[in-house]
Amino acid sequence: MSSFSTKRFLIPFFIGSLGFLTILLSEFIAFDQGEKIVELTWLASLFVVISTLIVRFYSLDGSRVNQIIKETNPLKSSELRPQRYLNWMVIAMIVGLIATVTIASDFIYGMLAYLVMQLCLIISYSGIISIKPSEFRTVSRLFHKIVFFIVAWVILIPTIYIILIFSGTDSLIVIPYVFTIGTMTCISCLV
Repeated sequence: MSSFSTKRFLIPFFIGSLGFLTILLSEFIAFDQGEKIVELTWLASLFVVISTLIVRFYSLDGSRVNQIIKETNPLKSSELRPQRYLNWMVIAMIVGLIATVTIASDFIYGMLAYLVMQLCLIISYSGIISIKPSEFRTVSRLFHKIVFFIVAWVILIPTIYIILIFSGTDSLIVIPYVFTIGTMTCISCLV
């Protein structure tokens, strides 16, 4: 690997690592002082967005990504759109930054923004993973996996919600968010 291509990936890796370290610092301060500094959380999300933008528009060769995704698609009958993944991932990270800022002032709008982010992620992943269960019937090992994960998540998602999240009628607002995250996890486990 040439130094130029290494540099193209080290820059976003460094900036993304700054985001991770900023989150750790934020959590350490919250644990130590009992109060979260939301601006640090915002800064961490900003680092993630900047890193994502650099990866998308500087580090990756879009045509090479297209080629790799199409060559490794286990469902040859399904046409994937890797550019959708690349573009919607950027959109999801920007919406995530907006959600991080919004939730500090208005919980409901912040949660709705996070829900929109999860939907953007689902759209993004639909570019590199077929999310049509009917297509999985053509490959038996994938079909058995999808049946298993659907049954598991139909049981697991409500169980996680009841045990970890439910705290009365006020917590019902997060049901769509929990369902969306559970669905994303289920789909990602299929690959």
